[in-house]
Amino acid sequence: MLHPTLVILAAGLSTRYGGSKQIEPVGPDGEALLDYAVFDALSAGFGEVVLVVSSSSEADLIQRFRDRFGIGIPLRTVVQQTGPLPSGLRPPARVKPWGTGHAVLCLEGSVHGPFAVANADDFYGRGAYRALTTHFAAPDRAGEQCVVGYRVDATLSEHGGVSRALVEVDDDGLLVDIEELLDLEAGADGTIFGQTTSGAPRQLHGDERVSMNLWGLTPDLFGPLDERFAIFLDRHGDDPRAEFYLSDAVGALVVSRQLTVRVTETDERWLGMTFPKDRGRVRAGIRELIEAGEYPRSLRAAQRVTDPRTGDPE
Repeated sequence: MLHPTLVILAAGLSTRYGGSKQIEPVGPDGEALLDYAVFDALSAGFGEVVLVVSSSSEADLIQRFRDRFGIGIPLRTVVQQTGPLPSGLRPPARVKPWGTGHAVLCLEGSVHGPFAVANADDFYGRGAYRALTTHFAAPDRAGEQCVVGYRVDATLSEHGGVSRALVEVDDDGLLVDIEELLDLEAGADGTIFGQTTSGAPRQLHGDERVSMNLWGLTPDLFGPLDERFAIFLDRHGDDPRAEFYLSDAVGALVVSRQLTVRVTETDERWLGMTFPKDRGRVRAGIRELIEAGEYPRSLRAAQRVTDPRTGDPE
């Protein structure tokens, strides 16, 4: 089997964060969360990296990737823009990206085997990437997509509401439904409050599983996803704020039985930045992992000595 590809979504505008959190330094040698994602994925058996970028960020992201990982790691970029998709579908022009589902559609023709999709501003833990390579390698799961599920109470911010995709799973571990929830925050008693994308209130206990947008996918997804985007544009194409969420599209394809998705639950530590004040917690979490021996103090220095995919000297 081909080594799977790691796709990192790094084209967002970071509106709530107020800056370019894709390259916000959180490690002791200036590492960003996307650097740890690459290091973890390569260690778990991924073979190459694709960055989904904006035209304005592409050059900077390529330069910093090469600075951290040299030229030995295969890297490609795909620009997420509002022009025609590889399928020929033409969304209306606008400044804001169309969302995570559209970002994945921009990959058609650029990835030809199994691939993981991850956010640039999330730390998922090496075990989550290993779970995806295990999924890809299982011969009885060739027709399945995969999503990694985290406990919702372990994915909240102390500084404001966050968006998470709640997953419903059957007894065989397959996705039954997935629902995007917005503005999730914990109350004083631990109860979590939020709302659906239509504004209906939702209440969670804390042990429910949510997607943090870490997916294990195959190119079989592109055709059905393109059809869902056409439906989305017909309904919301005139709304400049509307987003084509990958989770919503996958949920609709699961309900219509066009897609089978396995949910792989993990207890890996998640870290992420939605608001500027999240930086302190993320930096402290990375520091604890380094002190525990989970990561080197410098990914750049470690890469000069060792290829994280094999453990062999470069």
